[in-house]
Amino acid sequence: MGEEIWTVGNGGSCRGSMHVGLQNSPRKPGQVQVTIRSKGFTRDKCRATIKFVFHNTVAPFNHERYFRIEGTKKRGPLLAKKQYWIGSGLDLVSITSNTPASKGVSYYIAIP
Repeated sequence: MGEEIWTVGNGGSCRGSMHVGLQNSPRKPGQVQVTIRSKGFTRDKCRATIKFVFHNTVAPFNHERYFRIEGTKKRGPLLAKKQYWIGSGLDLVSITSNTPASKGVSYYIAIP
């Protein structure tokens, strides 16, 4: 599953969007793969900090992971591919760009 999210900021010089995808596999219980692809930015080397949040039954229950991407003008290039253990069952996950600001996305996802 996935959705396009936009990001703006850095003095207005960095705007663009990216496609965020989530995948899981029965062969990797509790794992989720986050993939981010460029959908086009106003310039190359457009930096953003991505926040991936997931909720599960392991204290402190709300888990945040951060990583940086560098957007490009070109549509399609892979900007990030991350693997996280979030546990099996129904999980609420969200993905946003903290720096600069963005419209985030959130999903309920069933993890084997």
